[in-house]
Amino acid sequence: MTRWYPVVLLALLGWTTSSAIAQGPYVPGGMGPGYFPGPPNPGMYSGNGFGPAYTQELVPDVYDQFGRAGQGVQRVNQGLSGAWIRTDYLLWDISRPGDKLIGAPMATQDANSAFSAFDPVNGIRLDAQGLPVVAIVPNLAGTQLRNTNASIIDLPTDNRASFDLTNSADTTQLNGARISAGVPIGEGVFEAEAWALQEAQSDITFNPTVLTLSGVTLIPALTLLDGGLPSDSTMILFSESYQTVLSSNLWGTEGNWAFANMNPGSNLQITPLLGFRYARFGEKMSIAGADIPDPINAPGTVLNHRIHSSMSNHIFGPQVGLKMQYVTPFVTVGFEPKLAATVNRATQDLSTQQIYQSGIDPVTLLPLEDARQLGDHFTQFSPTLDLSVYARVHLTQNFSVHFGYDYMLTGSVYRAYDNIAYLSPTSPGTDAPTIGLTRDRSTMTVHGIMIGGQWDFY
Repeated sequence: MTRWYPVVLLALLGWTTSSAIAQGPYVPGGMGPGYFPGPPNPGMYSGNGFGPAYTQELVPDVYDQFGRAGQGVQRVNQGLSGAWIRTDYLLWDISRPGDKLIGAPMATQDANSAFSAFDPVNGIRLDAQGLPVVAIVPNLAGTQLRNTNASIIDLPTDNRASFDLTNSADTTQLNGARISAGVPIGEGVFEAEAWALQEAQSDITFNPTVLTLSGVTLIPALTLLDGGLPSDSTMILFSESYQTVLSSNLWGTEGNWAFANMNPGSNLQITPLLGFRYARFGEKMSIAGADIPDPINAPGTVLNHRIHSSMSNHIFGPQVGLKMQYVTPFVTVGFEPKLAATVNRATQDLSTQQIYQSGIDPVTLLPLEDARQLGDHFTQFSPTLDLSVYARVHLTQNFSVHFGYDYMLTGSVYRAYDNIAYLSPTSPGTDAPTIGLTRDRSTMTVHGIMIGGQWDFY
């Protein structure tokens, strides 16, 4: 049996060596690279030199608004990295009508004065007592009556504004809201916004006033052109009541492609913009009132005058601009000028009834005066200049307070009080034999402050 002893000893030694090598190479202390190549990565072994070591990397906790640990906010930010959303409160003004008369200009009379009332059928108007009636022309900017008729002793005759009839038509201090967002796509950012203002409404209401000292009655009048020319005696009268209501509304939207920053590596960022804008400006003016054309002989005959004018301005077209921002860790200051080659697709409507006659013809059983409805639509080039200056204060990494000032200037806008042609039935050479439509355009400004907040995704 002695002869098997070396064989068993060699087999046992071989098995032990194979098991040690399977655990990985081991370099005894003091042995250098001349003996063995050494372990490939010391970090693979535990502190005692035996077995692999594992390193655990923990994702930092992110807490939601309730203080609960989670990763939802971080995942949303990572998915929308570079995007932003902003909401603004707007306090804007639309350009006012100014010193705008409701009616046609007069031939020799001051339109802000008192003058003799002329009935379109019966001539000089007298009241039920046979006394003369005095008329005035309402004014959208606030009727200020001046007395150029010395017989009206109730009013001073020094031509100063002596009788305030109404408050001014006001389209200022309008509340509004705007929402904007930007989403990075490739090397640029697609930006879009939509905004709207509350409806502005103003009215002039005036009832007949008896001037006791002179013994005359003061009533509103709607002056007309006679033969296409100003006149002092062609008008529509409102002996019982008068009201004009003007309402305006405005909203818009736009989308822009913001190209890559032209000034990388600097706090001053300059980004070209290319986009499209649309705005809708609508306005209505309604004139309503009652008149007794012959209070002496036919006191029961009443004309319920109605004139309604409406305009819709659809302003749209491409635009170019620049976004210039000076960015710091705490504050961003920006200026955005944009110029749009917009056109205005305008639609206007006008309706009238009982301007000169009321009731039914006893022979034909038809209305003595048909209600009239006129319409027109056309397209006019109407460029738009849009300027915005703003500042953002960065309160956190994601949230900023945003405030600034906007100014928009649009050419060739049509207003409801400008599209009425105050024509009398005798005006020659017109498409409509009486009050009709015209295309008087004006420039409209919209401007005001904004304040809001912006959320940035990182």
